[in-house]
Amino acid sequence: MAIIVQLVTRNNKVLSSHKVESDIATIGRGYDNDIILQDEHVCPNHAEVTLQNGELVLKNLSDINGIKTLNNGPVEQTKVIQSGDTFVFGKVVIRILTPDHPVAPTRNLNIFEDISHSVNRWFVAVSFAIVFFLSFTYQSYIGTIDEIIWSKLIAKSLMLVLGLALLPALIALLTWLFKREFKFFAAASFCFCLIILLHWLSAVSSVLYFNVGFPKSLVLLSDIIELVIFVVFFWGALYLMSNMSQKKISVISVSLVAVFYVLTYLSNQNDKVILAPNYAAKVFSDSFLFVTPVTAESYTSTLESQFKQAAEEAVRRNEEADEFSN
Repeated sequence: MAIIVQLVTRNNKVLSSHKVESDIATIGRGYDNDIILQDEHVCPNHAEVTLQNGELVLKNLSDINGIKTLNNGPVEQTKVIQSGDTFVFGKVVIRILTPDHPVAPTRNLNIFEDISHSVNRWFVAVSFAIVFFLSFTYQSYIGTIDEIIWSKLIAKSLMLVLGLALLPALIALLTWLFKREFKFFAAASFCFCLIILLHWLSAVSSVLYFNVGFPKSLVLLSDIIELVIFVVFFWGALYLMSNMSQKKISVISVSLVAVFYVLTYLSNQNDKVILAPNYAAKVFSDSFLFVTPVTAESYTSTLESQFKQAAEEAVRRNEEADEFSN
């Protein structure tokens, strides 16, 4: 028979496995042990595991720190254990098994693994970053109504790219902390790809709004696409940096986006008077207009209606401001 000893994390992530082809396996910091641990809190001869009549027996040989359960409970001097039981030796978490211990079913390789390996290359990440840099620089160029200073536009775009590069760096750091395979360039490609999609969605939506106004159906469609992109972002980030199942990742991603959306919606429901209003606007030339422009008569009629509504709203807000000041 044989005894298998695994070094694992507290989240059951296997760090290494060791098979001792004997009915006795010694564990400790000394070099005469079958399993040698490097933790300074482990004694030279810390424990002994024996296989007696098909039963695993753990014997505590440590006179300092001892052996504990995952719940920090003490383990008696000699204990009959089950295959798969986990204990703490110093600061090292160890699982003890027999060769006939069942293993988890084999998982199929999925398309997400193939994609992450394919894009985990520096030139792919750099290509996405360059596309975003050029796209943002061009949008800044057409959105500038005063003198064009290319050095400022390029510097602004470059600083934004470098700032956004911190996002995949954070994902890569969390990936390393969760003991997943380190894929910085895959995270960078993924982040910049979704940022480009959001950027292009904003640009296309602005052009459509410029032509057809703000119909509820178009606004709703734009919001739905934006929410889907955010769900995909959280899903991909959690998939790259954690060991959670795809079902759990999906639930967490949708929940996070739903919470952020609800909080944003509630924060925008403030109808109070804003003493220093600030509006974001974009100016387009006639070349972006692909529908027939309104006539002067229609425009004048619309303005009269809007001025009337604005006057009524001004009266209401003035009364509200007077009440607030009093």
